[in-house]
Amino acid sequence: MAPSSDSPMRYEKKALSIAQLQGLQVVLDEHAVVSITDVSGKITYVNDKFCEISGYHREELLGRNHRIVKSTVHSDGFFRDMWRTIVNGDAWQGMIENRTKEGPSYWVQTTIMPLLNEKGKPEQYISIRTDVSDRIRAQKGLAHFKHILDQTLDCVFLFDSRTLRFMYVNLGAVEQVGYTEPELLAMTPLDIKPGYDEARFRETMAPLIGGERDHLTLETTHVAKSGKHIPVEIFLQYFPEGPGHGQCIAIVRDI
Repeated sequence: MAPSSDSPMRYEKKALSIAQLQGLQVVLDEHAVVSITDVSGKITYVNDKFCEISGYHREELLGRNHRIVKSTVHSDGFFRDMWRTIVNGDAWQGMIENRTKEGPSYWVQTTIMPLLNEKGKPEQYISIRTDVSDRIRAQKGLAHFKHILDQTLDCVFLFDSRTLRFMYVNLGAVEQVGYTEPELLAMTPLDIKPGYDEARFRETMAPLIGGERDHLTLETTHVAKSGKHIPVEIFLQYFPEGPGHGQCIAIVRDI
């Protein structure tokens, strides 16, 4: 006879047991932001890393619920879906923005696991988090920088010095040459500069990559997707990332 949906085997596979938690706690405390709540959501345990990232003392957190660190970013529906998942005995994973005691926000990649009793019912919930605030801030900063570049009147092309493949193009570049952004990101400067082969192009860049010049200014012609020839002035700089490797940024203006 097949196991019923409430069989111990099912619960064993779906969530951590209290005994399993005891074996993992030491490891988790070393590497993660950890808290445990009872079934009502009241905090019964926080590790040192939780206190450090939130700015609260342990005594301020115990007996409270996680609304104490809640930001205004997530909707009520977001948290309802989360609770529905864990109450049903399943793990929940997602990204959460919280707020410290002093007000600044921090982002944590979060896994919440129900801790089941011998009857297979949630008895506690353990939240295991990784601080990803620096990565999120970098992504937001990059998005903001891209937005600024898209508003500039000049065209901006960023390409790899080894492969010559475009890594970034702004809206002005897309509009100038008539290719879509995905099309350009599969291309190199040689595809829009008919007067250069690879050898000549690398020869032009050599003083930059060799450190003899900090920038180059040159006049040339770009060819748009339509075939139109566009006279341009290019300001070119090189940013090394390692020996003989880096990124080149070209700021291009119609002349």
